[in-house]
Amino acid sequence: MNSIIATGVEIGLLICLFVAIRFFLDRAYQQLTKVSSIKKKKKDIEVIYQNIQILLTLSCLLLCLLLAGING
Repeated sequence: MNSIIATGVEIGLLICLFVAIRFFLDRAYQQLTKVSSIKKKKKDIEVIYQNIQILLTLSCLLLCLLLAGING
């Protein structure tokens, strides 16, 4: 029973970590789009931003599954 609770807490902390990373990435993206020299390349920056978000989401999912598999 304790290992189930520990695994749940570890997965919760991992998800919180990735949410915080995405939050700071979003803030950086918003600040980056305000820079006048980068406004010309906004489409390229947007594609990179979306790719990073997908990578972070998949990484979080895979790490959660790995953590559950190891502790399960």
